[in-house]
Amino acid sequence: MPGTLYIARFKKEHVSVVSQPLLHIFLIPSTTPRLFSYTETAGEVTLLLDEHALSLFTRLTPPASLNEVLSIGEVRWRCLEVLLGSTGYTESGIVATLSSILSNADINLYYLSTYNTDYILVPEDKLHAAIACLRSSLNVEITGEDLDEAAPSEEPPRTREDVNASFSFITLSPPTSKVSISATKLVTLANDLCLACVKRAELPYCMQSLLRLIFFPESSNSFFSFTETEEEVSIIMDSSSAQILSSAETGYGIHRPILVDQAPWRAVRRMEKLSFNETGVVSAISTPLGRACISILYLSTFRTSFIMVRQDRLGDAVETLRKSGFD
Repeated sequence: MPGTLYIARFKKEHVSVVSQPLLHIFLIPSTTPRLFSYTETAGEVTLLLDEHALSLFTRLTPPASLNEVLSIGEVRWRCLEVLLGSTGYTESGIVATLSSILSNADINLYYLSTYNTDYILVPEDKLHAAIACLRSSLNVEITGEDLDEAAPSEEPPRTREDVNASFSFITLSPPTSKVSISATKLVTLANDLCLACVKRAELPYCMQSLLRLIFFPESSNSFFSFTETEEEVSIIMDSSSAQILSSAETGYGIHRPILVDQAPWRAVRRMEKLSFNETGVVSAISTPLGRACISILYLSTFRTSFIMVRQDRLGDAVETLRKSGFD
């Protein structure tokens, strides 16, 4: 998995300007494990890039155009992968547990839920502090033991051994941490969302449909999140996008359906995000939902964040958040 990660954004209207690096990332397989994410919401795209992917944007996009359309966050991030085992997103309280522990240690984070696992990004200079407080608060197993003593690297890992050593795995024990709630304005999105998964080996069979959704969406307000890891791709999308992707076929007419979670999800959007340095927001939102046994997916973006709940629990989630002080 990747070493240093960066978070960037561009307006969807400028997708043609950055089409070359995007096509390179989507069409040319990576020779090393990577974490890449493309999230489109309300006409804006958030990218999660390792240093190689970031270099593609600087190399394949004219400098003047790049500076005008692409904003890159100043924080350098490192990633912790949460192994959920067979429970996946059905386990309530996972987001609250981890975010509360890090919040109490004054560690800001960027949270990314996918079909089978969760990813926590912490600032590179706080990685060792994050590992230490997670170890002291939970019964966790963390690989890459060299992280305990090594200082944050200035250069990204280049070999598979280096990459694997830079990525930490967490096995969760039951939630134990709770924090106070800070009010912020939230709004519920209207469209149903679907959660899907594609094995990386199957990705070429639906790439044409994926590129259609990215470059030629049917709506300017579509919700589409694509996260690629070494083994699979996780997608969160609206129902119309799911229909397009599920009907993907090869040139030989062989149907290759993706794995789609049939139960619909709904998203609650945080209306404002102050900066990447703020702490406690993920915990403040997820803790009351965890106490109410409401399972969530949490998706951070460049400017804001989204909390996704099962459609049949949306009313409970909204009421729980309202009672906790959210507007």
